[in-house]
Amino acid sequence: MAGLFARLGSIFTGKANDVVDSMEDPSSLGRQIIRDLDEKISTAQNSFEQVQGQLFLIIDDLDKAKANVEKWSAAVLKASDKNDTVLLNECVERLQDAEAETKALQEQHDSVKVSADALEDQIDNLNKERNKSSNTVRVMQTQSEVAKAQGAVADALVSSNIDGLTNDLGRLQRKVDEQSAVARAQIASQKQRGGDDLLERLDATEKESAADIVARLRNKQG
Repeated sequence: MAGLFARLGSIFTGKANDVVDSMEDPSSLGRQIIRDLDEKISTAQNSFEQVQGQLFLIIDDLDKAKANVEKWSAAVLKASDKNDTVLLNECVERLQDAEAETKALQEQHDSVKVSADALEDQIDNLNKERNKSSNTVRVMQTQSEVAKAQGAVADALVSSNIDGLTNDLGRLQRKVDEQSAVARAQIASQKQRGGDDLLERLDATEKESAADIVARLRNKQG
């Protein structure tokens, strides 16, 4: 029992050893401790009921022994009044036996009563500890569920954070744009070296101007 309470103290004050921290779910361990306490309470309750049964039997025997003491006490007085020595001695002997039995039963009763009271106190303390531990376990379980929910929210926030991906895409697009600009510059340079740009400018001069197009259209009308 001392070991069990020591374990409770270790868990509930947040000072569990590394094995508990790394291998055991606190709320599951707490529920197991409650089950252990329930088993202890059940065992103590069964023992208390057995002791109480013995105590009731002793009380019945003690009441009978006390009744015998009263009966033989009256018989002794009655035999004394009759001045019957033989009868008196026999009654005295019966009285002494009844008194001895009463004394023995009383001592037995007192001893068993102490044990019954001790068991009753133990059961009371166990029930109080059980209720206290149960409340602690409920709080611990709630804290565990909140922690899991917070972890899920944190995971969701991480998975929904696209800022990094957007930045990566932006850098990739800039790289493509840079490569495209370099390619266009290379093409222009090659055209200039081959004279292609001069031919393109010459072709441009041979195209009709706006004035030429207007004059051509008026000649068609006229």
